[in-house]
Amino acid sequence: LGGGGLGGLGADDTADSAANLMRGFKKLALTSEGRLALAMGGALQLVTEVSRAHPTASAVVEQALRIVGNVAIDPEREATIVESGCVQLLCAHLSATDPAVLSADAGALANLISNPKVRSIIVANGCIRPICAIISGPMQEKPEVYKHASWLLTSLAVEHESRAHVLASGGLELLVAHCARDSQQFHEEGAWALANLSADVRNALPIVEAGALEVLFRLMGSDSGSVQLQATWVFANLSVVDELKSRIGAQPGFVEILYARLAATSQDSDSHRPLRLQTIRTLANLAVDSANRSRVAVGLGVAVDALIDSSRDEISQATLRLMVNLSYDTLIAATMLRNGGLVRALLEHAASASEAIQQEAVLCLVNLSLDDASESTLVAAGALPPLVAILRGGSPVLQEQAAWALSNITTTNDSKMRVIELGALHTLKGLHRSSTGQMRQASTKIMTSLLAMVTPQSRKVQTKTNRTIFLFFFMILINI
Repeated sequence: LGGGGLGGLGADDTADSAANLMRGFKKLALTSEGRLALAMGGALQLVTEVSRAHPTASAVVEQALRIVGNVAIDPEREATIVESGCVQLLCAHLSATDPAVLSADAGALANLISNPKVRSIIVANGCIRPICAIISGPMQEKPEVYKHASWLLTSLAVEHESRAHVLASGGLELLVAHCARDSQQFHEEGAWALANLSADVRNALPIVEAGALEVLFRLMGSDSGSVQLQATWVFANLSVVDELKSRIGAQPGFVEILYARLAATSQDSDSHRPLRLQTIRTLANLAVDSANRSRVAVGLGVAVDALIDSSRDEISQATLRLMVNLSYDTLIAATMLRNGGLVRALLEHAASASEAIQQEAVLCLVNLSLDDASESTLVAAGALPPLVAILRGGSPVLQEQAAWALSNITTTNDSKMRVIELGALHTLKGLHRSSTGQMRQASTKIMTSLLAMVTPQSRKVQTKTNRTIFLFFFMILINI
């Protein structure tokens, strides 16, 4: 194959001659050396020209499309395929009625679909509707044709630049139906596409309206870990939407399946991490809805174990968010407060190097501190030192939450004295002066509580050392 032409054959030669040439090229395309020769020798451009010269000669067209598909097996040949105009040729035959031609065409595009330039050409040539027509029409009964076309639609659905075109072309309903087919491969592909589409909250309700919930609930019971992951990922995204929380959470056995998955992946290994994360995300989102909290709280022990065992920040943060959402229910918060492992984990994460994790842990402590029994439990667990430390060096958001928590668990003289001994006075005074709104309210509440320690009656029973501390504190307060 050289630059001086290919055996003298041109685009205008007879269909028989063209078919013979295509057969020869097809044999070359079966080996890596042959594919290299076709790509480097200018043959792909000739293949395109000859095929266009004989658009009704099925033998010529099919062979040409298979040549392109075989050359596309090698990713390094994709640029040459695009430059030779082969992708436009493939787009032109997506409406073919010959199953052999359509199978070759869709197969070649399936080999190329990971290339961004190829996807752009497909979208620019309006090919998504023909792909949808293949999947929904008579050709869906041809296994090879359907397999290639459904992979094209799946691949286009997961890419940002083509998602809108898939939705506008009626692809969503086809992807849901794809999930429901009797094939683990199709389950994984369809759920993968829906997971990516559901990442845009605007697509959540359309996905549900397309009948996805029932299909996805079934996929949660799949034996395939990959299918489980993709289906759970969809639910993690859908459960962000308020209108869907109770609908998803009320599905019989759904929450139990989530906790069973969490318990089965308790080692927190790299291979289990994505499924664990999406499972916890789903539970946390469901617990935002008060109607779901009692259902989700049933597995509290499993969730606590997940928090204690976690060595990954993203798992810890998601699990803490679940705890925060559950703790808005006062009865559940009382149960959480009695879980010593949870309280210790919250205090440990309140001292985390990650501010996002700190915020979740401290907010949960604030909610737990509203319980009447919280002071004895939290103080005994060692909550005061980390909360005072946050007052000194945390972000404004953390400082505010820490101040509220401290104000709720310093009602006894012993607790107040401990806060003073930890050196919180100057910090509280500074926060009160420099802050506004909630921070000022929180700091005022705790300082008022501490001021009660220096009443005449209380001073009668203090030691000389303690009286000195309280007098110092009183001088600070009167200068606020």
